[in-house]
Amino acid sequence: MKVQIEIPKEKLLQLLVPEEVTECIVVHYGYAGTWLMENNSTELNAWKIKIPDGNYKVLGRIKDVLVGDYLDVETDKNFLLLKL
Repeated sequence: MKVQIEIPKEKLLQLLVPEEVTECIVVHYGYAGTWLMENNSTELNAWKIKIPDGNYKVLGRIKDVLVGDYLDVETDKNFLLLKL
């Protein structure tokens, strides 16, 4: 199924996530802040990156999310979160 919606740029957070990371979740740690973390890691120290505090929904990799004219967008980021 393919759904196409318009989302304002201000509601998107672009990040650089390593290609070997296949599944991510947003975790809130109170005082330590909000983090995007690898969800399916078997290692003790899973990949993670600090993100600005707030509520987010994981959209996924840019190449899997963007459609149409936006596919030609050049960026050094490869992952999108939606600010709720």
